[in-house]
Amino acid sequence: MNEKAAAIQLIAMDLDNTLLSRGKTISDYAISVFSRCRAAGILLAFATSRSEGASARVSARLKPDLFISNGGALARRGETELFRACLEAQAVEGIVAGCLSAPEISQITLEGERGFLSSEPIDPAWAGWEDYAHSVYTDFANPPCFGAVFKITAEADSDEVVRRIAQGLPGVGILAFSGEGWYQFKAERASKEAALEAAAAALGLKMEQVAAFGDDWSDLGMLRAAGIGVAMQNAIPEVQSAADALCGDCDEDGLAIWIEQNILAAREKG
Repeated sequence: MNEKAAAIQLIAMDLDNTLLSRGKTISDYAISVFSRCRAAGILLAFATSRSEGASARVSARLKPDLFISNGGALARRGETELFRACLEAQAVEGIVAGCLSAPEISQITLEGERGFLSSEPIDPAWAGWEDYAHSVYTDFANPPCFGAVFKITAEADSDEVVRRIAQGLPGVGILAFSGEGWYQFKAERASKEAALEAAAAALGLKMEQVAAFGDDWSDLGMLRAAGIGVAMQNAIPEVQSAADALCGDCDEDGLAIWIEQNILAAREKG
C-alpha cells in the first residue's frame, strides 16, 4: 500500500458523509491536510452528486482543482469542460410527467444548466439547507427554461415507481441514495468513474495515480476504478467490500487522517 500511496497524484472525494460531516461541515484540520497535499503537488477533486452551486460553500474553503458534479454528469477544471453526459430532452419530459402523475413521489428536483428547481421549498431545519438556498421553487407545470439537464431526483416510497417511470425512456439510468428515499434519474453514461477517468486522461494521469473516497452507491464504481479506493467507516457495506482500504467516520475526520497517515506519510518517506 505504501508504494501505491506514494504514487498518488490526484485525490477524488465525495462530499456528503465523506469529506463533509453529517452536519455538513469541514474541519480546519482537514483544510490543513489538503494544504499539505497541494504543497506536495497532489491535485484535489470533488466528486459529488451535488451541483457546483450547491457545493460553493465548501469549494470556497478548499478550492478543488477538479469538479465532478451531478453524480458524474459533468466534470470541469476551472472553465474547461472535461466530461458531459446530459439527459435527452425527450427523457426529461417523460421523467417530469411521470413524477408529477405518480402519487408515490412526494418531491422532485431538477438540476439544469441554468439552475436548480424544486417542487418544494427548501426546509431550513435541514442541515444542508444553506447550500440549496439558490434553488427555484416550481410546481413543474410550467417550469422556467433550464437548458441542458444533468439530473432529476425524486423522493419516492420505493424504487418500483422510479423504475416504472424510467422504463422505455432513451438513455436513462437510475441511482439510489441509501437510507434517504431519494432516487436520481441520469444519463446512462453519467457516472463518477466515467467523469473521473476522462478528467484523469485529460491531465495525463493513469487511474493508478488516483485515490478515491466515498460512502454510497454513487461512489462504488469510482472506488473500483481508482488506484486506491477508500471507503468511509460510515459507508454502506457494498462500498466497504469493494474498497482497498477503510478510513474513519466522516464525523471524525476519517478521510483527512487517512490521507495524512498514508499518502502524505508515503510521500515523505519517499
